[in-house]
Amino acid sequence: MIPLDNYDLKTLKKELIQRIIPHALVLIILSTFCLTIYILILTSTNNLFHHIANYTFFTLLFFGSLWARIKGPYFDIISKVKYIEEGFIEDKILTKNDGWHSNPFQNSKAHAVLIEHAIIVNNKKYFIEENLFNSLNKGDEIELHFASNSSKLIKITSR
Repeated sequence: MIPLDNYDLKTLKKELIQRIIPHALVLIILSTFCLTIYILILTSTNNLFHHIANYTFFTLLFFGSLWARIKGPYFDIISKVKYIEEGFIEDKILTKNDGWHSNPFQNSKAHAVLIEHAIIVNNKKYFIEENLFNSLNKGDEIELHFASNSSKLIKITSR
């Protein structure tokens, strides 16, 4: 195991934030909806236990699902270590997906195009960014840096 450098920590913190923010936005929308339904249906009962039990259930459900989403990057940041796998680029794969539309007369150029850049190293496929894809060549020796707990690919360096 090798200690994380500043770039690795920054990448993992960004991943953590990208998981927390959408979850919080969904929570706000769902809690507003649930609270409205809850008020409309259950206001006729004045049983305090039901109110506390329902609130506790939804709170635990939210924090449990949030923990399931963030525990990988969180433990990666806490452990402050990574592992490195070395290998050669066996193949480079460029996949272009033109999307799908139901109207055969519609111009297909009006739809978004998904382009995936991937490399094969040690018989495993890794998706990478376009600029990195263009800078690497088949047969190059590289190092793949992975987070210790989630096994997330942090960065790729040439040797």
